[in-house]
Amino acid sequence: MTPPLAMPTMHDLATIVRNLASARSLLAGVVQLQREICKLLRVSDALCAWIDWPRRLAWTISGKLGEQVQDLVMEAGGSGRRVFIGGAVIEPLGRPPTHSVIALRKPSGISFSNSELTMIATLGAGIAPVLDRLIAAEP
Repeated sequence: MTPPLAMPTMHDLATIVRNLASARSLLAGVVQLQREICKLLRVSDALCAWIDWPRRLAWTISGKLGEQVQDLVMEAGGSGRRVFIGGAVIEPLGRPPTHSVIALRKPSGISFSNSELTMIATLGAGIAPVLDRLIAAEP
């Protein structure tokens, strides 16, 4: 039997927050954030989306989200509760209504453990104010 992988430490999470805080733009910060989250949490995909509540639109570094995914992002961001779909989780970042969410997916057939979900929520609380600042600074 393979031993479980060690969970990230608070130092690891703080490093992600510091790196995001040093980003010169939302785009650069999100690209780095997604890459670091995949590596640290051992997820196959990480997608950060930010919400334009007045227009009811959600955006990523690739552009506007499709309607179905946007609805899930709005649900998580508006309620402040994570949303599960298949093997993915959409975690709101901050208090509702949030300005951003992070969607994470593990390899097929693998689900998130309770300790991983706690780690994701902790990371989300740390990066939310930094992302809010970067979003607000965008033209």
